[in-house]
Amino acid sequence: MIYELKRCPFCGMLPKTEVAVTKFGWDESHVDFSVHCDACGIGKTARLKIAKYVEFSDVDKAKTLAINAWNQREYIENEEQNDPQRTDE
Repeated sequence: MIYELKRCPFCGMLPKTEVAVTKFGWDESHVDFSVHCDACGIGKTARLKIAKYVEFSDVDKAKTLAINAWNQREYIENEEQNDPQRTDE
């Protein structure tokens, strides 16, 4: 599967990706896949809690979730304009 990453909405740089698998005890693991911009420091991470063994499909699922979250984010300016509790004084 081919994944297309959008550029950072703030600086236009290409984001980086990372994957980490952490094992807790005998029967629990986490797969973390993150997409982040080193220049701005913003990012998205998907964490999957896995019982027993981590398979490639688990990493691929976390990757899909993180990339979708990154690609579907909105600009901060849009969120601030639509914030009902924001007051301009």
